[in-house]
Amino acid sequence: MNFNILITSVGGEFSPRVILSIKKDKKISSKVVGIDINKDAVGKNFCDFFYQVPKASNKNYIKKVSTICKKHKIDLVLPTSDEEAYILSKNRNFIENKRTKLACTDFKTIKIFNNKISTYKKLEKFNIPRPEYIIVDKSALLNFEINKMLKKHKEIVIKPSNSRGSRNVFIISGKTKGFKISDDTREITTDLEHFRNKFKKNLTKSYPLILMEKLREPAYDLDMLAWKGRPLRIIPRKRFNASVPNNGFVIVNNKDLIELGKKIISKFNLSWLYDCDIMYDLNNKPQILEINPRPSGSMIISICAGVPLIRDLLFLCKGIKLKKIKIPFNKRLISYKSLHQIN
Repeated sequence: MNFNILITSVGGEFSPRVILSIKKDKKISSKVVGIDINKDAVGKNFCDFFYQVPKASNKNYIKKVSTICKKHKIDLVLPTSDEEAYILSKNRNFIENKRTKLACTDFKTIKIFNNKISTYKKLEKFNIPRPEYIIVDKSALLNFEINKMLKKHKEIVIKPSNSRGSRNVFIISGKTKGFKISDDTREITTDLEHFRNKFKKNLTKSYPLILMEKLREPAYDLDMLAWKGRPLRIIPRKRFNASVPNNGFVIVNNKDLIELGKKIISKFNLSWLYDCDIMYDLNNKPQILEINPRPSGSMIISICAGVPLIRDLLFLCKGIKLKKIKIPFNKRLISYKSLHQIN
């Protein structure tokens, strides 16, 4: 079958490999249209067509994407950044038509996923495990709440409620003297004194903050393909390095994580492909750190392992029933830098 797919943010590290997987899939014939805010995005060189677009927050973004969809008769729009999933979902009526489908859930749910506090509150309501946490909405309360949390936990994490990645994320630890900034993630591990004297002032514009128990490694990514609240594929991936997700993974047959994925899909009535990050607490219970409102940047791991997630999405947008496949548990995959000849 022939498909036209538009992929956003094709400047990501794994974007070339994702695009190549689509073009090399012998069971479909696809044209790939890529967009990115950077005119030199690496994925540009692998797409059939590429367009530079404004930031998702720009008022012209939706108009630009809509025009591209009409020009190339796009079947499926696949957002691969949080911001674009948010804006595209909010403006779904400008994108979708009889032919074109948007691969993300309703705006109300996307809005929840985009804010950690909203996510944790919803998980709590659905009785889905998440870390023990406290919300701090003003600077005057921060020292009190830190002391309160440290009495119960030897190490705690402080992070903004509306950020992704590890920017402005602090680990306060009684095991640390001084502070250390991670080369890979910019995450800062510090003792309480240095946090108060050096870093606390930098969080002025980041409130409300989340204070939570520090979970233990390893970290897991969970690819969740769903349709109308029904799980279709759930792939747990254990990171080789908890703080550097793109270093490599092993696909694990972890029944607890698979059941968590089923529950998330059902309770949020999800369709399309999503990812959540999971770690374990000191009682060896899995806790959900965040649910991403779009596919994981490392979804290519599952694809390379033999799970055709992009083909699945394209079939879903046309109402084609997916065939059952065997998840390749225990398969290990690593990333590496390489060169690819382009015309």
